Amino acid sequence: MNKSVLLLRVLVAALVVTSWSAGRPAAAEVDAKTAFAKLKTLAGNWNGVGDNRVASAVSYRLGADGNTVIETQCGGTAQEMLTVYNVVGSDLVATHYCNLGNQPHFKLDLKSSTADKLVFDFDGGVGFDPGKDGHIHGGTINFASGKVDTLWDYYEGGQKKAGTRFQLSRLAKGAAMTMRCGKPLAQAAHAAKKK
Repeated sequence: MNKSVLLLRVLVAALVVTSWSAGRPAAAEVDAKTAFAKLKTLAGNWNGVGDNRVASAVSYRLGADGNTVIETQCGGTAQEMLTVYNVVGSDLVATHYCNLGNQPHFKLDLKSSTADKLVFDFDGGVGFDPGKDGHIHGGTINFASGKVDTLWDYYEGGQKKAGTRFQLSRLAKGAAMTMRCGKPLAQAAHAAKKK
């Protein structure tokens, strides 16, 4: 096969690949500051339903003059947990203050994240041995049509043991959070009716 035929085949193959990829929508690029701005839009109160129809109340607020987003899950209960998000250099990072007494750290995975899907990878932590102790090991926040879907992975003994999904709906501004955390949804609704 002569060189000009080989070159022609390579050029045709390159054109085919280029035209195929041009027809596919590109994933929206995200950087730490863009992702952090998206997190800021969560400010307010949210009620949600987790796996096994367990109720969850979540609030997001800005702190430190807008330099942090503070997520409070099940505020004021024994199940209360906080996650604080902030930008450090070119990274969006988070520390989860768990009711297990540990503080896993996360960093936004820029390659796996998009403008509507933020993926957080485990990045060390304090107060536990990740090879032995139970801890949240990473998670995903999906933004869709006024709702938020989160998935957080729980590890123990160095292995994934569970993934807990929460589907959150924003409450109207000033509306009280009515769900009781940690109870199956039917029990939470019954408790709210008794008030």
